[in-house]
Amino acid sequence: MDTAYLLEKCRELQVELNEEKARHLLRFMHIVLEENKKYNLTAIVDEKEFIVKHLADSLSILPLIESREPLKWADVGSGAGLPGMALAIAREDSDFTLIEATKKKADFLKMAAKELGLQNVQVCNARAEALGRSELHREC
Repeated sequence: MDTAYLLEKCRELQVELNEEKARHLLRFMHIVLEENKKYNLTAIVDEKEFIVKHLADSLSILPLIESREPLKWADVGSGAGLPGMALAIAREDSDFTLIEATKKKADFLKMAAKELGLQNVQVCNARAEALGRSELHREC
């Protein structure tokens, strides 16, 4: 799958995305689909459907974010990394904490972030309510 389809779907949602980031997002999609063969990360396995229902949908919030400054984001119950990982690729200037209670999914997220070279992603294998009680993670 080339980047043209993803870029077209993003333009329809008024999401600005360059070709390099589109390629990076497609690489993430392929990682998810490959790991999905080992354990259930998503029911969507068709690439075009994945692009529309996972990638473009995850990025659809970006035009609503008024700040162009770096932000701190939290994706609670990140699962396969959506929307957090997709947003981290699009907004590499911002920091993302992906919170996932299921160990195998948290391990997947750590592997994917490492493979994609995402320095702006931190994965927490914990329940959100437990992190909220932790001084280390409160208001970070």
